[in-house]
Amino acid sequence: MGLSEISAADGLDPRLERRKSQPRSGKNKANHSALRLDGQIAKCIRASLGDGLLANFDVVGIEPAQGNNFLVTLGPALPDLDYDPSQVVLVANDREGYLRSEIACSINRKRVPNLTFRVLTHTYTPNR
Repeated sequence: MGLSEISAADGLDPRLERRKSQPRSGKNKANHSALRLDGQIAKCIRASLGDGLLANFDVVGIEPAQGNNFLVTLGPALPDLDYDPSQVVLVANDREGYLRSEIACSINRKRVPNLTFRVLTHTYTPNR
């Protein structure tokens, strides 16, 4: 563009033009918030599994479920661990109130999510 040519963008801050060309997506912000919340919940649950049967398990994944619910997937931390998945789910359900209170202390939200647990029946390599 030469010196004598005038365009519609003359005199505008280039940063503003760039912002206009990039559409804002609320989806990215929502996904970021969900991932951040998933990570906070997983970290809190890992720290609060305590002793007993749940001490031998790790959080494999957390998925948002319908409403204010999260599906927490637990997997054995040791490859040769012998366990009954239904018993682990019962123990986890018994500790749900305690886990939700720990989550409430670590996140800033109006409502603490409800937790639903499932247990993997095969071994995996834990990610810490």
